Amino acid sequence: MKNEKVLLLVVGFLLAFSFESSSQVLTQEQINEASDSKSVYLDLKSQGANFYETQAAFNAYWENREVTKGQGYKPFRRWESFMEERVYPSGDMFPSNAINEAGRQMTQAASLNDNPYAWTNNGPEEEMGNGNGRISKVRIDPSNPSTYYACAPGGGIWRSFNAGDSWAILETDTLPIIGFSDVAVNGNVIYAASGDHDYGNMYSLGILKSTDAGETWEISYNSEDGSFEENNGNGSNVAWADGGEIDFTISRILISPNDDDKVVASTQQGILYTTDGGDNWAFGETTAGGAIDEVFHDIEFKPGDPSIVYACGNGIFYRSTNSGANWTQVEISENQGEMGRCAIAVSSDEPNWIYMIATKSSALFGFYKSINSGASWTEVNNSEGAQYPNILSGQTYDGTGSGGQGSYDLCISVHPNNADSITVGGVNLYNSSDGGDTWDIIAHWVGNGWGYDANDDWGYDPNYSTIPEVHADHHGLTYAADGTLIIANDGGVYTSTNGSTFENKSEGLFIGQIYRLNVAQDQDDLVVSGLQDCGTQKMDGSFHQSIMGGDGMDNFIVGQSSFPQADNGWLAYTGVQYGVFARKTAAGSTTIARSDGDGVNDGGAWITPLRVDPENEANLYIVKSHVYKSENYGDDWVELAGDEFPSNPSYMAVSWVNPNYIYISKWEQLWKSTNGGASYARIGQAGLPNRHISDLELDPTDPERLFIAYSTFYEGNKIYKTDDAGATFTNMSEGLPDIPMDCIHYRKGSSDDIFVGTDVGVYRWNGSKWNDFNLGLPNVIVQDLEIMESSNVLHAGTYGRGQWTKQLLPIYELVLELETDAFSCTDEQAWTITDSGGDVVASGSGYECSTEYSIAIPTLEDGCYTFEITDSYGDGMAGQYYESDDDDGSYAMVLNGETLFSGTGNWGESSSHEFCLNGGCMDAAACNYDASANLELACDFTSCVGCMDDTACNYDESYSTDDPASCEFTSCVGCMDDTACNYSADFTVSDEESCAYIELFLEINPDPWPEDIGWSLTDDDSDIIITGAYPLQ
Repeated sequence: MKNEKVLLLVVGFLLAFSFESSSQVLTQEQINEASDSKSVYLDLKSQGANFYETQAAFNAYWENREVTKGQGYKPFRRWESFMEERVYPSGDMFPSNAINEAGRQMTQAASLNDNPYAWTNNGPEEEMGNGNGRISKVRIDPSNPSTYYACAPGGGIWRSFNAGDSWAILETDTLPIIGFSDVAVNGNVIYAASGDHDYGNMYSLGILKSTDAGETWEISYNSEDGSFEENNGNGSNVAWADGGEIDFTISRILISPNDDDKVVASTQQGILYTTDGGDNWAFGETTAGGAIDEVFHDIEFKPGDPSIVYACGNGIFYRSTNSGANWTQVEISENQGEMGRCAIAVSSDEPNWIYMIATKSSALFGFYKSINSGASWTEVNNSEGAQYPNILSGQTYDGTGSGGQGSYDLCISVHPNNADSITVGGVNLYNSSDGGDTWDIIAHWVGNGWGYDANDDWGYDPNYSTIPEVHADHHGLTYAADGTLIIANDGGVYTSTNGSTFENKSEGLFIGQIYRLNVAQDQDDLVVSGLQDCGTQKMDGSFHQSIMGGDGMDNFIVGQSSFPQADNGWLAYTGVQYGVFARKTAAGSTTIARSDGDGVNDGGAWITPLRVDPENEANLYIVKSHVYKSENYGDDWVELAGDEFPSNPSYMAVSWVNPNYIYISKWEQLWKSTNGGASYARIGQAGLPNRHISDLELDPTDPERLFIAYSTFYEGNKIYKTDDAGATFTNMSEGLPDIPMDCIHYRKGSSDDIFVGTDVGVYRWNGSKWNDFNLGLPNVIVQDLEIMESSNVLHAGTYGRGQWTKQLLPIYELVLELETDAFSCTDEQAWTITDSGGDVVASGSGYECSTEYSIAIPTLEDGCYTFEITDSYGDGMAGQYYESDDDDGSYAMVLNGETLFSGTGNWGESSSHEFCLNGGCMDAAACNYDASANLELACDFTSCVGCMDDTACNYDESYSTDDPASCEFTSCVGCMDDTACNYSADFTVSDEESCAYIELFLEINPDPWPEDIGWSLTDDDSDIIITGAYPLQ
């Protein structure tokens, strides 16, 4: 995480939105109210108000205020960046299950491990210094205390059988939506709250249920037509609002320890409960029978009596005595109406006690305690008391900082065996050992005494030198029965057994939320990716390394740079929010653009675009208020034009074949320069939808061929192209569902082989429409796509499941050579290519008589196909006057100049042929030679070569080519006597002469009291090896 100092000057149109919008313009009274309190925009956001009203209230509050760490500014900007692209221009919030209607389910092969063309996860697997990704909650299976369940808001539900030492994902990748806020477990029964309550920008399916420990899930889904149906009480286990649309998120879900069929959940629109295992759901009502249409954030059972339930929300606390069916409101304090988000906790050590922490405008409002099951409350701590630290402050160690970001990260848990020991999570972690009277910080996002003070000055405080670093932004705290504290935060999962030292348990969680990635074109498997709150990570082969903190944004990497400091090694450009960029090499880091100054150092968009010349990494462009260009690795910048377009555009494309062409976009607006950025002209809106542009991609060989992606829900308006630099446009959205498009990538060297990443996976252009391209890929948001051209590997940066790769066939040319005769006219002849599943992937008809055609076949996947040519009259191409000469027509399928099959024109009603496209190594001398391959992929000449002498230590029977020089005969030879000091179980060949033994003689003179003598021998770890007494035995 990085401190931001921004003086936000609100431009008029942010308060009175001037584009096409159904939002109400904020009145001056509303603006004044919003400028005084964060609560205005936080309430609007949590209530699903119009986006632009919420944004205007946010900007009114922050106008002329200094932005510092841990104030909730950055979480809102994340939400704003994600949401605006999807609701523009109306600002009306879509139902959280909006993408469900796309109906794309994860495409599974019979065995993905045996399919080299399935998507595979590329990590990172190891725990990363800057975090692996965000976890919302970790829950423990009460029937097995070593079994943990962790839910990721964009990346599924994960399970550990060994208290977090290793993780495996449940069968959630195949669900239409894979983000989760909470999970409740009891043995094989799991209830899961889908969506993202903390962030508010992920889709939801409602509440899902599994009765087989997550192997299968029950939801109201019709796989044939992709429709989602309203819960009708006949066994569908998803809780829905009216009409099957769920327009709220679920913050917490509990399953009764006494009855798996009883479940209760807190939501943004009340309390949901079921008593029949989810067959029927209802909203809890007041004891008088009225609805409770309130925003709730947390619920808890009373320990030992799950019929008593507690719930807190914005300015409210309720309790139920009948498992959530009816509720009674209890007053917390006289001014509880000012309360915002809250969290509650209980302990089996004192079943009648309840603790509650509440916020106001994301800051600490108060800390409360009840000792009579919520019937009455006492305020223990509030941020206004000088004696109390602000335990939600993200700046300081001692809690003297102001504010907080409790609207995004707030959690509390009480030790199960000591009800006075309370831990609270916000940006940092605090603990009270006396029931909330005093507090001490136990973990800080920087740690070891380093951080900011109350004046926002960076420094070192030796009084806190022992406070450990734990990743910031805590979303869930859970105490295990043995007192182990389990933490869910923006970096993953941590545990502590003593409250003072912490262990990162994130290894094996593939949950990275990637904004952007880039692949080196001069070195295979060298990738850089920027992640939400987990910095920028560099992957070299299978090794991942964190190279920058904060929110990782746009980036670039090259394997062998000409930059002197790189010393012919790697060089990366890395970005964080608002356009801060650094140049990274193995030798160090240099900031090349900031966000707290003027010009290139002014603040940019949340994800500021960076473009780097792939042939010369010294040349780079970024766009903020203007376009800026550097020709010396970012050391110096030239300001190009920018007065023609709004400040801080979101997307930019530079033609590297002709850098005079530069395209930029903001909202639905598009500009171009044809003079290297000296000036820009607005491209007319005619022919384009009035929706938010989400990416720009140029044909690498033609500066006037531009492809435009759109992220707003608007059926049939997803991808457009221009072949003439914006003079005219063509809609090429056929085959795409009505979901946001997030990125588009054109394959260099191809003829329109194009890929698009969406909110539910990847699609590929086949020349006339888009096809699902998701074999093995989860139903995840895909934010970026890049191809490593030398190895033909497609990389996808997902927002929730890290980085994925897919092997592509090499670029090839497949052509149908067709020669018609005098009778092969109009629609009489037609042809199709059908895949192994029976789907037509290419077709043609309507050819002129006596004409030769060379028909380019769209790019096909690896596999086998059936070509069929038909004649509606039943007499082939030659017709009834067939004379068996060269004028009777013919056809041939040609792959890269080689004929796969051919035929004459005399075939009656139809003629068909099977053919296959198989990528593989075609060199018989290679280890991975594939005799069936007809398209060349990379060859491997080393993996099968090694020592084949079975007397050698490094003998491997899998080798097929002997390398005698590699054999070694010493490492496996040694002492195999387990009583010897140098014994090793790794030795396979015994060398008894090498064994070493220690003889130890102990002599004791016991006089004058031999009966009092005792002795022991310990090792370096103070473990006792042997003991004895006099007389010696």
